[in-house]
Amino acid sequence: MRRAGPADVEAIAALERLAFGIRAWSARLVAEEVAHPEAVVLVREGIGGLEGYVGLRVAAGSAQVFTLAVRPDLRRTGIASGLLDRAEAIAREAGAEAVHLEVAEGNAAARALYAGRGYREVGRRKGYYGTAEDAVLMTLEWGGGAA
Repeated sequence: MRRAGPADVEAIAALERLAFGIRAWSARLVAEEVAHPEAVVLVREGIGGLEGYVGLRVAAGSAQVFTLAVRPDLRRTGIASGLLDRAEAIAREAGAEAVHLEVAEGNAAARALYAGRGYREVGRRKGYYGTAEDAVLMTLEWGGGAA
């Protein structure tokens, strides 16, 4: 696992399209996040190329996971958990007391993954994705800053 750079933008954008379809970020938006000084975008590569990625920002004692995706043929193999482990460690190291994220209401697999890691549902954003589907807001709190 390593930090993403400009050379990773096209591969991340392609995985975005594969994972999220019409809700995918454009290559331009991916490039902006990869270059943003407050964002950390991590990629995991394997023999077949990009396997998954996660993006987060940490500020004012909390962290926001703003994206997480794993190649569909590699889901349920532990890649997402590994990416989250590293993102949560970065958040702790930066002094965050909580990690927040949002997930599509209909994404049962992702919601189960997060719940199994201790994230709890704290709210919803109605019609967030430009459809009738809500975004479920989830939070993992550990408190006390860096561990």
